[in-house]
Amino acid sequence: MINKLKLVSGLIYIQFFHALAENINYIFITLYLWRQFSITSVIQFRIYELILIPVMVLIVGYLLDRVSAKISFLIGLVTFFIQLILFIYLGENSVNYLVPLALLSGMSTSFRFLSLNIISQNAVEIKDQIKYFSQIDINSKLINIGFPVISGLLVYLFGYNFIFSLAILSILIIIKLVLLAPIKINQNSYSPYMVYKDWDKEKTILFVVNFFWGIEYALFATLIPIIVTIMLNGELGWGIFTSIISLIGVGYSYFFQKSELLNKSIASLVIFGFIITTASIMFVVNPGIIFFFIFMIFLQLWQSTQMIGLKPLMNKIIKNEPNSSILTTEFNVFMEIPFMIGRLLLLLILFVVGSDLENLRMVGFLFAILGFIPLYESKFVIRSKQAIQKAI
Repeated sequence: MINKLKLVSGLIYIQFFHALAENINYIFITLYLWRQFSITSVIQFRIYELILIPVMVLIVGYLLDRVSAKISFLIGLVTFFIQLILFIYLGENSVNYLVPLALLSGMSTSFRFLSLNIISQNAVEIKDQIKYFSQIDINSKLINIGFPVISGLLVYLFGYNFIFSLAILSILIIIKLVLLAPIKINQNSYSPYMVYKDWDKEKTILFVVNFFWGIEYALFATLIPIIVTIMLNGELGWGIFTSIISLIGVGYSYFFQKSELLNKSIASLVIFGFIITTASIMFVVNPGIIFFFIFMIFLQLWQSTQMIGLKPLMNKIIKNEPNSSILTTEFNVFMEIPFMIGRLLLLLILFVVGSDLENLRMVGFLFAILGFIPLYESKFVIRSKQAIQKAI
């Protein structure tokens, strides 16, 4: 019991520094490639990143079930470390090495996120996951309150290499925490195709929700840093804007956790979807900061609802599936596949659109379409109402 409490406590710190490093990885590599080269280079990098992921998730699954979760996570961290060192070393020549750099990034992402998800699932009981994920969400937003302003100022003063160095420092801290943590998961005979047997409606919903999450992640993580930087004339403006938005998100996450309003996720998702779509359409008509600010506020609230409300629910549904106790890794790999497909589909669309993505009205149109995702998620909650009641 003591070891489990120590692990959960350690995981919160690991998640904190991991979120810090991942913010730098995704946001600042996006801004760096865009500043140095073009938005097309950013999209190409993200597409190349996905090439190895189908193979990597299978390898990670094998390592988790047959070798060690700790080793799998450490491989991802070391790969992440190498990727950032290469970005610093190559500098402006990075564009000539987009493919190998992207493959390293994809490998690192597969090992890190899949390993961390499964370690968390094994360490935190279902009944405690709402509290755990809300704490992770609050920590992430706390990072986004102070870090963007500081990092924007540091980029302005010292350039991108200084920021990449901070990510490397975070990785070294995580490696130390992982080595000290009593990480252990149940090891089984890895069978990645077992999940696809006896396909049911719950698996269909899990598949579709993760597909939409992949679309959402690819669009927002790729475009929002660039759009904010364009609208506010630099990384420092992006930092101040992100800090204000995140401060609002922290308040909502704390309220969601304390009020235990998981059963009201349906109304929240419908309302957020409607407001996001409306604000996006208004942004298309008048691409100014006011409608974008409204859009970003409700995007934060929607994403907090996903983290705190839907993620524990999805884990509950998985637990209720036959043989789930011996197929934890397989279910996590299963959900990575539609997430990757969603990311790839959206990135291909962005690649076709190309340089028009710097047209704010075009971006607003894409955001408006994605406002319908929360409406599907509300359907997911409705169909799983019984699981929600058990999870509260």
